[in-house]
Amino acid sequence: MKQPRTHGIRAALLLAAALAALAPAGAQEADKEAKARARALQAGMTGELLENTDFAQWDGSRPAGWSIWNPIKGCKAVPGPPGPSGAPSLELVPDDAGFVDLNARVPAANGMLHAGESLLLTLTLRADLDVPMEILVTVVHGENAGEKTAAKLPFKGDGNWNTIQYTLPALPPNPDRIELAIRVRGAKEGTAYVSRASLRVLPPVT
Repeated sequence: MKQPRTHGIRAALLLAAALAALAPAGAQEADKEAKARARALQAGMTGELLENTDFAQWDGSRPAGWSIWNPIKGCKAVPGPPGPSGAPSLELVPDDAGFVDLNARVPAANGMLHAGESLLLTLTLRADLDVPMEILVTVVHGENAGEKTAAKLPFKGDGNWNTIQYTLPALPPNPDRIELAIRVRGAKEGTAYVSRASLRVLPPVT
C-alpha cells in the first residue's frame, strides 16, 4: 500500500528536529574544548593555572570558571565592593549554618600540570572580624587518580584586606588535577569577600 505523502514529510520534520536538538550540544562541546585549549595556552604563556583570577567575568549567577558548593541551600557568590586599588571582588553568601565553598579545578589535561613543578597560590581576602575561613588545596594524583595530598590554611577575618601566599610542594608523579576551595566555615554573622585568586607555576630554580 502506498504511504501518504504526509508520512514522509512528518518523518523529515522529526529528523530535522532531532538534528536541531543535537546541534547545541555539539556546539557546547566544541566551545568547551576551545576554552580548555585557550586555558592551557594561557598557562603555558603566563604560568597562571586558574581562570578569571580577579572575578571580573560572570557566567550567570557565578563567577566564570568557578563553582559554588550547595546552592540549593542558598549558598552563592555575588559581586562585592571594590577590592584593593578598586579591583573587583565577590561576596561569599553562606547557608543558614554559615557554610559556603568557592571551588576551582585545574586538570592535568592539555599539559596543564607536570610532576616536579612547584606552584604559588596567592589569595586576596577580606572577612569581618572573627569570620572563620579555610583554604583547602588538594592535589589528586597517582595511578587512576587514587591518591590525594591536601593542605588546609585557616584564616580568620580582621575586617581588612589580606593577601595570603602559599607555595605548594613539588607536584607528585602522575598529577591528575588540583582542587581549590575557598571556604567560610560556620559564620553566623559577618561577611567574607575574595578579590583575587591565583595559582601560578613557579619558574624552575637554576
